[in-house]
Amino acid sequence: MAELDHDLCPEEVHEIVNALRKARSRAYCPYSHAAVGCAIYTRAITSPQGNELCGDEITIGWNIENSSYGASMCAERVALYKCLGKVSRAAASPQNWTAMAVVGSATSPSDSCFVKPCGLCRQVLSEFLQRRPRFPIILFDPEFNRYTVTTVPELMPNP
Repeated sequence: MAELDHDLCPEEVHEIVNALRKARSRAYCPYSHAAVGCAIYTRAITSPQGNELCGDEITIGWNIENSSYGASMCAERVALYKCLGKVSRAAASPQNWTAMAVVGSATSPSDSCFVKPCGLCRQVLSEFLQRRPRFPIILFDPEFNRYTVTTVPELMPNP
């Protein structure tokens, strides 16, 4: 994955990290024990007339497991669907989202990898972000010491 400019200031990254910590702490993962948190950040949006349509907003999601694995839901889709269901149409529109961030939990002391969206999440993301090929997806390591930035096209398999 290439390091891309995510266009976020340090304060925004700090807020996103705080949101990711909160999201990951809410994960329901009694089977895999792999907690994942996701945050979708939307900067304040104003109309052409200068009216604020929505303020800065972070929508979080976390993985929710079920003994029937097909009924489980990944953090990325929880956050995305919550965004799409927002009352504010400006905040609900993927065209207005600024960035997505994902973090997993370390399942072993040596685990310091970046958690990437699964194939199903990648497909859903590609549908809603098809007009945003450079939309930044920031992947944090479990301790928030490192991150890398990717995009949906980079996550998709080659045909």
